[in-house]
Amino acid sequence: MAHRFPINVLLVDDDRQVLSSISSALATRGLTSEVAASGEEALEKLGEHVFEMMLADVSMPGMSGIELLERARRQWPGMAVVMLSAHQSVPTVVEALKKGAIDYLVKPFRLEELLVRTENVLRHRRLEQEVEELRAKMQESEERPKRLIGQSKSLLAVLEQISMVARNDVAVVIYGESGTGKELVAREIHDQSPRREKRFVVVNCGALSEELLRDELFGHEAGAFTGAQAQKKGLFEVADGGTVFLDEIGEVSHGVQVQLLRVLQSHEFTRLGGTSTIHANVRVISATNRDLAEEVRNGRFREDLYYRINVVPIQVPPLRERRDDIPLLVNHFTHKFKARLDVQPEGFTPEAVEALMRLDWVGNVRELENSIKRLLVMRNDRWIDPAALQSITGLTEPREPVGSLPYREQKRRVLEGFDREYLRNLLTRCGGNVSRAAQAAEIDRKSLWRKLKQYGLNAGQYRSQL
Repeated sequence: MAHRFPINVLLVDDDRQVLSSISSALATRGLTSEVAASGEEALEKLGEHVFEMMLADVSMPGMSGIELLERARRQWPGMAVVMLSAHQSVPTVVEALKKGAIDYLVKPFRLEELLVRTENVLRHRRLEQEVEELRAKMQESEERPKRLIGQSKSLLAVLEQISMVARNDVAVVIYGESGTGKELVAREIHDQSPRREKRFVVVNCGALSEELLRDELFGHEAGAFTGAQAQKKGLFEVADGGTVFLDEIGEVSHGVQVQLLRVLQSHEFTRLGGTSTIHANVRVISATNRDLAEEVRNGRFREDLYYRINVVPIQVPPLRERRDDIPLLVNHFTHKFKARLDVQPEGFTPEAVEALMRLDWVGNVRELENSIKRLLVMRNDRWIDPAALQSITGLTEPREPVGSLPYREQKRRVLEGFDREYLRNLLTRCGGNVSRAAQAAEIDRKSLWRKLKQYGLNAGQYRSQL
């Protein structure tokens, strides 16, 4: 049976003494090697092991080193090849380099020189592999649809937590109000983790009765209960090697909590009606809109399970605490639905976006998404304006009487409202021309661009409305 463990160097030469000397020298530098006395034997070795590099003599009985080089480069293009020869023939050197060799050494050579060149080749090849892996990861990241949209400090903090926790196989609880995107956070953790090639399964604990939830998680054997005609695998078994996302874990009964605790402690469970112990190699991510610590204090949630699942808590902020992300979300959902649905509007006016930013969004991102979808479907206008928001959704801006908020918060909102209204009127007056607007406002152009970005104002939309 072939073994596929990595070895540093394959040495190919019909001179056994040369092979022994080089192999011994490589060992002094901590490098592993295999030897082959012919091209044919070298191909067999290449089929049995993974090599980073091959050192091959040009002149050998049977298959020549050049022919071996050609075949090796075709079948194992990631392996570096250095050719050895007793003759410094310029045509041979040129041919070897053209066919993919990265270096050429003339015999006799000093072993120290060979070692230095070998280490340099290996170091260079490893750097190339790291660059290739990084490029592949970047491409994968670019191709994967972005799930969490926004640039607010609170969301960036969540993204940083995701990045840190994803690579470490620990239990996570995601806290947040309904509609904030807790499942998206869980999927992002899975996709950035070493488990990303395996399954991500979702269990809505709050939507199932105790019996159905137990059956969904752990499965059953045939005949375990009336109607159980065949064996059913539970989701812990289905997700082997991957991630199980337990949404609304605060709704789980005490009986199921005990079984979950066992899985988290021993990574084992038994199907309903079965006797065989099944190993569960899964990562558990949970989510809830409840305060689990409070649930523990009130006796509704097991303390030992709480400490098992709550290794790393992540708090997803409500949309009203990341209002600066609303313009980006509006843009994202508008493009998403325009690509999928036959709708008339091109988008939202800046005034409409500002109105959306002032709403409290009790249902958070999910409510915003549904509202945008409804508006795009129900309106025939070219642009959706504030009047359309009220006529279609009934959404109205929250009114905050003076003195109803802490001084600094109310002052901040008043100043932000002034800035938005001033910039909107400025862009309207200048036809969306940022340079003219900066001149009229007597501020520099860069400062104006920063302000526009801060408040999600698109100068281009003002040009389109002239």
